Order: sequence, then structure tokens, then C-alpha cells
Amino acid sequence: MSERHRVSSPPPHSTEHRTCSPCSSNQSLVPIPNDFPRDPHPGTLPGAQEKLLARLIDGRYIVGLTEEELQVRYDACVNLVDQLVPYCLRKKTENPSWTTADVLRRVHVGVQAKRWGYSLAEIHWMVNKLSVALGWPRFSDAQPKAS
Repeated sequence: MSERHRVSSPPPHSTEHRTCSPCSSNQSLVPIPNDFPRDPHPGTLPGAQEKLLARLIDGRYIVGLTEEELQVRYDACVNLVDQLVPYCLRKKTENPSWTTADVLRRVHVGVQAKRWGYSLAEIHWMVNKLSVALGWPRFSDAQPKAS
């Protein structure tokens, strides 16, 4: 694949995103929609007694993502959706026998295979937003073929 057609996305947890995130500048934050996954990496611990995973940040115990971490992940997902719109249109044109569901399924599998650090919930959210941006049936409604 040529470089001009390559879709690339640094992981949502990379230093690159943290240093340029809206939270570290004077820019206003973009509201995060309610349907965006809030906890991409829920943790579990073995044992009979219930446990709560928390991190100590600035003297407070935090369960899940901080607002800044959530904003960084959301920004990364939106950026990738924007990159994938022309990619999907090109793939659909190059492969006229593919249905829109085929294209979306391949994107879902491809992003997951890249191991960029997105959770399955985030990938599913992005593919659904991609289908909306393209005016195609939603990914969950598209009944993708089993691999």
C-alpha cells in the first residue's frame, strides 16, 4: 500500500496525544457524547471478595479515566474516523462487489489488528460513527459476515 493511502493513528495513550491534547492548552474542550465508551480497559482482580481498581492521582483515588484521559481517547477516535472516511469511499469504489457492511467489517477487523491501543468498545463506536459520516447503515445493523 502506498504511503498516501495509509491510515495511521498513534495509540490514544501515546505521549504525542498527551502533549498536544486540548487539556494541556487554552483551547476549550469538545463535549464528549454520551455514547462514547467511558472505561475502555475495565480491570478485574481474582478472588472471592470484590475489589475496586483505582489509581492515586494528585492525592485522590481515581477509578476509570480522568476527564483529560477521556478527552485524549475521544480526540484520537474522532481523528481516526475522519481519516477513515476517504479510505472507505476509496475501498468501496475499488471493490464494487463489496457491500457497505463488508467495508465496515473490514475496517473493524483492520483497526483491531493494528493494535493501536483502542478498546473493542471504542472501535465499535468509531465504525458506527464512520457509517453515520458516510450515510451508510450502522455497523451493528449491517449484520457483518463472520470471519
